[in-house]
Amino acid sequence: MNEQSNLSEVDYLNFFLHPTQGDDFLKNYRKLADFFPALVYVYDTDNKKIGFFNKKFSEFLGYSNEDFASFSDTWSNIIFKDDVEKFNDELKKFYALKDDENYSFDSRFNRKQGDWRYFRTLGTVLKRKDDGQPAAFLFVAQDITDALNNSEELKKTKELFRETERLQRYGIYTYDIENDILTWSDGMYNLCEVEKKEENEKFNAAFSKSFINTEDLEQVTADYENAIQNGTDYDNEFSITTKKQNNRILLNRAKLIKNETGKAVKIIGSMRDITKEKLFERELQKTIKDLDRSNKELEEFAYIASHDLQEPLRKITTFSSRLRAKFENELGSEGKTYIERMHAATDNMRMLIESLLDISKATRNAQPFVPTDLNEILKTVKDDLELQIEEDEVTITSSELPVIDAIPSLMKQLFNNIISNAIKFHSPLRETSIQISSREIDKKDRELLLLPEIPFVEIAIKDNGIGFEQEHAEKVFQIFQRLHGKSEYPGSGIGLAICKKIVDKHNGIIWAKSDSGHGSSFFIILPQKQ
Repeated sequence: MNEQSNLSEVDYLNFFLHPTQGDDFLKNYRKLADFFPALVYVYDTDNKKIGFFNKKFSEFLGYSNEDFASFSDTWSNIIFKDDVEKFNDELKKFYALKDDENYSFDSRFNRKQGDWRYFRTLGTVLKRKDDGQPAAFLFVAQDITDALNNSEELKKTKELFRETERLQRYGIYTYDIENDILTWSDGMYNLCEVEKKEENEKFNAAFSKSFINTEDLEQVTADYENAIQNGTDYDNEFSITTKKQNNRILLNRAKLIKNETGKAVKIIGSMRDITKEKLFERELQKTIKDLDRSNKELEEFAYIASHDLQEPLRKITTFSSRLRAKFENELGSEGKTYIERMHAATDNMRMLIESLLDISKATRNAQPFVPTDLNEILKTVKDDLELQIEEDEVTITSSELPVIDAIPSLMKQLFNNIISNAIKFHSPLRETSIQISSREIDKKDRELLLLPEIPFVEIAIKDNGIGFEQEHAEKVFQIFQRLHGKSEYPGSGIGLAICKKIVDKHNGIIWAKSDSGHGSSFFIILPQKQ
């Protein structure tokens, strides 16, 4: 120990092992040990017990002299059970220490209260026997529980971050512009399929660019140079070939860090693997393109075929009419019946052709969207249906309707088809009533319907007719789908399909609610501005 204390090693050891002995000067050493903020204790190798411990040891762990006197094996009581074997192995290492050496280890200490804490213990040989073997060890133990917990939490956080990078297929990087030093997160190594041990001594911009495919390198370089020159953050997409020769498409988002003079000195950014999304997007675009082409061909076919079919129909009608006029007396009742059926069939065929032309026109309509007052549209439709409204004694009431961007002729056809349907499928049990109203779509409904964040309006057209089963609510908008017989309710079964086409063309939504025998409601949602 300190030579200035004039204490022999025996006196010093006796003082620690028997703290009641010693003069005032020795007691000051005990006071110093009590003042020390760590746990200080001396282990007697002969008795295999703790012979001295400071006040901090007793206060923190809760053990007294009496407790230690009662312990048959000090360490089995103080050391946490899972650490006893490790502790004994560590203790053996102190027997090999030289006088000027020390050794440290970590273990858990039990507290008398029942819990435990982690300690880092630093120890040295305090006294040796005549044969040179250690007679006592001096230990100083520091509580490191909170530090270990923080370290463990940090470790878990880093592991979670690495796992998130892997699952989300992205990586983080920083680039020191002035020193040309590139730093990657684990995610970047994964994206480029580079082993950390393969890290180049020149881990710099040139190393990063070596992965970028030739066709994208010029644009990537230009994006970087423009950002540095203008001092702006930037995003870009490019293709890379990984270390394992796999092709990937990355989305890069870069942010510039500037010094006090405004000069860009560092870039921090992230890169995400968007290969799957891009491949899916390309396939989707190809599918949409093919579908658009197919639809266009079908529309053109329907339009041309409908026109071409009109001519033979006209000839059938003309010649059947001439046949009936010229040979009416010779035909007889059965022949006349055949002629009438022929006329009815041609009329039905003509109706179908005209309906096909209508749906083709609704799809092919190239008129521009213009501000359209739906009140004026409704008035025109009511004028066109005036005779039918009067004959069936129909009451139509409406609230104020909005002005929206639309194609007026198609809006007229939309209202006409739905109102005509309501009149056709009226109930014989009550006077026919049709109510038309509108409202603006609020944020909650817009989110529910997955609509974009622009103003939308809802037009509701409700009647008190015969209705239909709700299970057929989608079927009514399909082409040539009929819920009733032709003899009872004539028509082509295409009117609501045309309505669906019109609403689709206006980037809207249409659906129906109905209860058989109690009327139907049609809801049309349209954007106010196209």
